[in-house]
Amino acid sequence: MSPASSSSIEPVDGCYTTARGRRLAADAVSWVATRSGGPGGQHANTSDTAVTVSIDVARTGLPEVVRRRIEAAVGAVVTAGSSQSRSQWRNRQLAWQEAFARLDEAAAPPAPP
Repeated sequence: MSPASSSSIEPVDGCYTTARGRRLAADAVSWVATRSGGPGGQHANTSDTAVTVSIDVARTGLPEVVRRRIEAAVGAVVTAGSSQSRSQWRNRQLAWQEAFARLDEAAAPPAPP
């Protein structure tokens, strides 16, 4: 199992957990489904299958030093989207995994000199 696939996309005790074990307050994470663009035959642009996940860094409940590191690397909101699949459920999984991976990468302490 890859680290990204072990992320929790359902809150447990009011928190989401990233692949690297960071617990994020559930109200800091939101997602929205929209219509996917591009060709697709008879089902084109009729289903809201593309998913975008946003993480409001200030509301995560992470320690201030970690929040500052994330904000310096990627900004106040970590966002990821997916429209790879025709399934909204699968796109939601992919977008959440990518958003959590981006947050984990940005939160990592700098390498020692």
